[in-house]
Amino acid sequence: MATPTTDRRSSLEDTMLTTRTPDEETEDGRIRNREAATKIRDAWIYKQIRARQDEFTQYRTARFFLGTWNVNAKGKEESLDEFLTKDWGPNQEYPPDIVCVGLQEMVDLNAVNVTVETKSQQRSQFWVERIRSTLNQPKYTRNDPSRGYTFLTQRYLVGLLICVFVRNATSL
Repeated sequence: MATPTTDRRSSLEDTMLTTRTPDEETEDGRIRNREAATKIRDAWIYKQIRARQDEFTQYRTARFFLGTWNVNAKGKEESLDEFLTKDWGPNQEYPPDIVCVGLQEMVDLNAVNVTVETKSQQRSQFWVERIRSTLNQPKYTRNDPSRGYTFLTQRYLVGLLICVFVRNATSL
């Protein structure tokens, strides 16, 4: 009897083998379809990876902080502690593993700032450094660098910024 999982797999395999290119005849008279061969190879690789996924996959529970802030085109000097660390617990015993911050209106939205990205780039660096320094303060890391955060990536567009920090690998 077919289970929903096997029905879904066979349906997936059927759609994977549907080709749109015509068959070709090779010099020795064999018929082949390059698209079908590619799909068969990809399906075989996928099957091999799925069969061995336990060898290279680990599942862990992680804590996330996802926050947005409209900074109103200001280089605010006020502390970010309340915004970033409010939910870490009274003794900072529950810091997140991943911190993702989105900022809005980093720069005034005018024609110059929309066409020339230098101000957005400067402001994004300013805010990334402010967030990094807040997350890595000794009162949160307990003077242990392994409890700190590493900057992972950022993307900005005109007045928007999103940046991601992860706890250092030794602390996960």
